[in-house]
Amino acid sequence: MNVSRFYRDRSRAVAAEEWCGLTAALSKPRMNRFLRYACTAVGCGCGGARFRGMLSFMKELAWNTDDLIYALATPWGESALAVIRTSGAGSVERVAEAFSSGVSLAASAGYSLHHGTLREPTTGEPVDEVVIAAYRKPRSYTGQDSVEIFCHGSIPGIQRVFDLLRSLGFRPAEGGEFTLRAFLSGRMDLTRAEAVHDIVTAKSRKAQALALHRLSGAVFERIRTVKNSLVELLASIEIRLDYPEDEVEEAGLS
Repeated sequence: MNVSRFYRDRSRAVAAEEWCGLTAALSKPRMNRFLRYACTAVGCGCGGARFRGMLSFMKELAWNTDDLIYALATPWGESALAVIRTSGAGSVERVAEAFSSGVSLAASAGYSLHHGTLREPTTGEPVDEVVIAAYRKPRSYTGQDSVEIFCHGSIPGIQRVFDLLRSLGFRPAEGGEFTLRAFLSGRMDLTRAEAVHDIVTAKSRKAQALALHRLSGAVFERIRTVKNSLVELLASIEIRLDYPEDEVEEAGLS
């Protein structure tokens, strides 16, 4: 009996259970059918055709993780500055099509800032003077190519940038979609994903501090330690039940 492979299979099952918990929390259309599919995959160890079918079913969900998306990251209202986030494969190059320094933006590496003007691609009419932050996968919040646009915070100006992004092929993001993509790409676990919402909506310093603690990964590390111990114990018990006549020397099971 290969204990290490048995351990990995059990770990995949636990990961699928975390995914099931996320899908149940999302409450999106047709999510119940997906959840039943995922639970079936967990029951068979998350392997084979059932697991592949679970992944392919994701393409039918209301959220398509391949889309180019945008959202306002700052409150809706008048302010000195507004931040508009985008994400999706090719998002840097797509925004570069309407940027005055588009060549340097499209060729830029991640974690770089670019100052210039957004313009209508067809007419060349200026939309706003902006600073653009470019992020390259996988070192971004969502794990995808991303752009953050720092523009002036007038409501008409923000709406013009929205219109421009839609003309470039972006769609408005659903609530929580950036964090969902971060979870699916492995940038954060489920406890951190939940903490993002809690830290944004915190109404007291205590609530903010607790959410920040979870966002740091402290809760996940505690859960992972307990999970690893339980999975190893379960592997030991099942091996002894299946092979009671054998002496098991692996993984501290002797």
